[in-house]
Amino acid sequence: MKALKKIAIIIAVALVLMLLADSFIVTALKDRSIVLGMGIDYENDEFNIICEVISSSQSSSQSSGGGSGGSFTRLVTGKGKTISLAVYDVYAKTGKLPSLGQCAVIILGESLYKEESLEQCLSYFLQSDAYRDSSLVTCCKGSAKDLYTKVTPLDTSVSFAIQTIVSGSEHNTGIPYSYMARFISLQLTPSASDYLTVISFSSEKETTGGDEKKDTGFFMADDVAIFRDFKFVDELSKDETKGLTLLNVPASFDTFVVNDLEATQSLPKTVGIGIRSKKVKKELNFNENGKITYDVKIYVRAERMRTDTTGDVINFIPKGKTELTDFMKKQLRQQITDSVFAAFSKLTEKNCDYLGVSNEFYRKYGKKWVRFQQGFTNVFEKIQFSVEVIIDK
Repeated sequence: MKALKKIAIIIAVALVLMLLADSFIVTALKDRSIVLGMGIDYENDEFNIICEVISSSQSSSQSSGGGSGGSFTRLVTGKGKTISLAVYDVYAKTGKLPSLGQCAVIILGESLYKEESLEQCLSYFLQSDAYRDSSLVTCCKGSAKDLYTKVTPLDTSVSFAIQTIVSGSEHNTGIPYSYMARFISLQLTPSASDYLTVISFSSEKETTGGDEKKDTGFFMADDVAIFRDFKFVDELSKDETKGLTLLNVPASFDTFVVNDLEATQSLPKTVGIGIRSKKVKKELNFNENGKITYDVKIYVRAERMRTDTTGDVINFIPKGKTELTDFMKKQLRQQITDSVFAAFSKLTEKNCDYLGVSNEFYRKYGKKWVRFQQGFTNVFEKIQFSVEVIIDK
């Protein structure tokens, strides 16, 4: 009998928990709109946001906010003098409270990140207990609202597509990225700078599998914008981006094109070289009465890639012959050195420490470095940079 009583009690408790879950959790979900991603523009002294929200309907009809989305998402717009008021506008239109706990990416349009400080915009998300600090922050060419109206033949959610491209690009194509907590925290350090990936869209009119009524193509994460004190400074060139990646991205893949003087008829003279792994060592020395040096050593493991006769890499497929000649290594060494120095030159020219050089000096020398740094408009002009590249050793 005691065993039966225990089973009955367990069943009763389970039923009560199920009723409570139905009363609170389900009702709460019905009152909320789950935001997967958000685009933000700034026009006429107002923040214009567009939210990609999960929809319970599978149709592709217009959303309550005047937009449309993929097969399981909708686009809802909102406006306001602040991000908070813009989010409330979305609530007023839908009757559901926007839930930002699952928001994976914030996309900033050119009208916002190039013209306005990001401090007020991003502080809303940082102060929100419901928002994930690990969410990606990116910029885009043109307006964020326009970007969310694009479609690819492989993805039904723009937010998911961009998150996959950006978060995967660090290891595949050498494009670095930043996330909310990182970007904001670095603006408050001695470096006071960071970078954001810039998203663009390439139309493919002949691509099949997309919505015929929408602009179909592919998103790209080829560019990087740098910021100082929450304000846009400039975009990096391809060489400067390579230098940033080589210095600051722990694990990355990148390619270089060199000439092979010993090529046979079966192998092209123009060769693609892929970096398989790398290790970066930095030595900093600071003497208020002497030189300030920043010496970098980059240890690289590289191999030949399968390429066509122009050296363009095809699918990143390794070729059987991986040995590099001394002449090929010399070219690779020079190209890596040039890319790193290009990154240092941009840092010095724009006085924007997106490489975190000041933070490294601060970690080693503390307040001594901060006091010294405050005595110069551009302290990076006082630093002597050097680069040494060691290949396959």
